[in-house]
Amino acid sequence: NGFEMGAEGPFSKKSDASYLVNYRYSTMGVMDALGIDIGVGAIPYYQDLALKIDLPGTRLGRFTLFGMGGKNSITFDDENEYNRRYYTDFVSKVGVLGLTNIIRSGDDSRFKTTVAGTFHGNSTLSDTYKNDILEDSYGDDFTESRLMVTEEFRSKLNARDNLVIGVTAEAITMNYLDSIYID
Repeated sequence: NGFEMGAEGPFSKKSDASYLVNYRYSTMGVMDALGIDIGVGAIPYYQDLALKIDLPGTRLGRFTLFGMGGKNSITFDDENEYNRRYYTDFVSKVGVLGLTNIIRSGDDSRFKTTVAGTFHGNSTLSDTYKNDILEDSYGDDFTESRLMVTEEFRSKLNARDNLVIGVTAEAITMNYLDSIYID
């Protein structure tokens, strides 16, 4: 349901480094921008991007950069035969960006470090009007951000047993707003 473009492959023939990137955009959003009436009252708009870059074989180990982000929105605006108008606007956003490093220690052991940040949020506004006078309104706004660091040591002890030791630290920020108005 969207226009999409993507690419993946090695950076060069001489390198093991590779990339993957993908982007999408709402088909209905493009049609609306071109002035094409698609016969619906509420048009969903969205776009997202995903990427991964892999850099193996460096002196400092293997690095992987990864990310994903997107935004969508939709607005409903409807009036009925009783002079009531209903308006609702919804927006949502999400994003992740991180970096992983893997360092091998012998054939059966490795250290893995990951640093990542995430964000997600959404907001809603919903109003009801009677004869163009606001009767009631509801709104919310929610966001949450995280910063995470993990360290893991993994070692294969024998054919049946593995040793895994790790630690994770997170910092979380949240914002929640909720409101209502009734005449």
